[in-house]
Amino acid sequence: MKHIIFHLDFVSPYAWLAFERLPEVLEGFSYSVEYRPVLLGALLKQHGNPGPAGIAP
Repeated sequence: MKHIIFHLDFVSPYAWLAFERLPEVLEGFSYSVEYRPVLLGALLKQHGNPGPAGIAP
């Protein structure tokens, strides 16, 4: 059985969509999923990186 570690930030709509769809996509396969919530904004701030909204086009 393969193991997937899925890091997700519930503020992100893309992470939420992946979280909702992942069980359906893995149906029929032998996988275990470990969900690890993260705060992407806090990680970016800790490392001095601006978020996507903080970058000028």
